[in-house]
Amino acid sequence: MTFTDLHVHSEFSLQDGMIHIADKKDPKHVKADIVLNAERRNTGAVAITDHGNMYGQAVAAQVCKTFGLKHIPGCEFYMATDSRFDKSYAKRGDAYMHINSWCKNKEGYANMCRLQRASFVEGFYYVPRIDKDLLQRYHDGIMWSDACVGGTICTHILKGDIDKAYAEFMWYLNLLGDDFYIEWHNHGIEAEDRCNTIKEEWANAHGVPIIACTDAHFYKKEDADAHKTLLCIQYGNWFDNPTFGGFQGDGYWLMDEDELIERYPIEYLNNTQLVVNRCEGDIIKFGDTMPPKFQVPQWFIDQVNMSRTTEVVIDKPDDMPIDDGQILMEPAPPEPVAEVAPPEPPVTKPKFVMKTIGGK
Repeated sequence: MTFTDLHVHSEFSLQDGMIHIADKKDPKHVKADIVLNAERRNTGAVAITDHGNMYGQAVAAQVCKTFGLKHIPGCEFYMATDSRFDKSYAKRGDAYMHINSWCKNKEGYANMCRLQRASFVEGFYYVPRIDKDLLQRYHDGIMWSDACVGGTICTHILKGDIDKAYAEFMWYLNLLGDDFYIEWHNHGIEAEDRCNTIKEEWANAHGVPIIACTDAHFYKKEDADAHKTLLCIQYGNWFDNPTFGGFQGDGYWLMDEDELIERYPIEYLNNTQLVVNRCEGDIIKFGDTMPPKFQVPQWFIDQVNMSRTTEVVIDKPDDMPIDDGQILMEPAPPEPVAEVAPPEPPVTKPKFVMKTIGGK
């Protein structure tokens, strides 16, 4: 068996993740959870897919470089139910679904950063959200999956709308092609079993690889109570509340080999290497200065060129369209420095001495 944990939530999944990426005191010499697990797997790869953010990716890249591992940047995005601009939902859970992603190369990382920015700037409603419009524009260089039971396909299956679920499956397959994967989860939940059965049939019929994912949120089984405490903080609950059990089912830790084989088909465990092998690695670079490429609008170029021969105040007309362009011109000559007169000598004021009567 060759397995790499692809669906992993670190401490940067701020409300429910507990897996440590780096040691807080000595990250260059002490191995934290994510490194120890990668060495145990013996695949030499680390993937982080935090909820809606990429906060931990730079840290993970540094740690992987230190300990000689391949870093696979990823993110479990929140996908808006409809448009990212629709912010009319009364319930948080109705406003989004999940979709998982991993970078293949630097282009994919750049696109993932663009998606990340848009999710906060344009789509934030309860959580940062992307939508299909953004996905169509920025999916290149990224591998995608349908994620967990809260994902883009399972959500419709669990609502009983199988036709809608299949339409979603085909939409992603047609758009993403070989970059689309189906996740197989097993946490002892009946809902997962239903989704697995239906998705497996569709994936096999269309040649879509199925990958085993543990959806790990903490390092080892013994951390389950600590993780439940973290969830109590998120939901405002009490640990001893009999109606609050944390996540449904179990198995949300980085399992050992025997636990994996007991829960997941060997083929789907091995399929995780398809994602690992397609990531070129060493995607996030450190130490290189990479200024952004700024496209100057054509109207600005025209007016600057005109200002070389005439006195023109550069001002964009309201009705002038903005076209991308590139400005190429010699730097303007320095303005002549005005001669400064030497300072005048200071005026010396006479000193007056006051004397009292009697010479005292």
